[in-house]
Amino acid sequence: MRTILYSLPYCIPSFFLKHLIFFVVSRLNLLTTTSSLNQYGNRPVNFNRDVRISFGEYVQVYNSTNKRTNTMIERSQDAIALYPTGNSSGSVKFYLLSTNKIVTRDKWTSCSFSIDIINRMNSLAKSPVVLNPPEEAYDLDDAEEPITATKHEELRQCRLNM
Repeated sequence: MRTILYSLPYCIPSFFLKHLIFFVVSRLNLLTTTSSLNQYGNRPVNFNRDVRISFGEYVQVYNSTNKRTNTMIERSQDAIALYPTGNSSGSVKFYLLSTNKIVTRDKWTSCSFSIDIINRMNSLAKSPVVLNPPEEAYDLDDAEEPITATKHEELRQCRLNM
């Protein structure tokens, strides 16, 4: 777990720890099988399906209800990857940054972290947030200090304290 926490460019919120444990256990179960079969599904491990995303990765998930139409409705949303569900389609649980909900999707596009996403995740880690809070409970768009080189040591300490 420490290597995953240290590799992330942001501090994780406390409610992400449970999902990090699920992710680590799922990875360990892939490694500790006596054959090439997965412990849970008795199906062969497929790298392209089972190991295609890592915990905390920033992605754009595609909305499952939107069909391809010529409207201005968003077709994807910002999300953070949590852990794979272990089903045959390779679905993954994601934390949606816009709605603060956890959803399951099987199609996404990996993206690079921007400073805005890193600042948003760090502010989320500092705030006392529960899953699916009412929208007025907190505002993620509050002006926060941008991450600079001088804050690197502070972020490191945040990761070590978790």
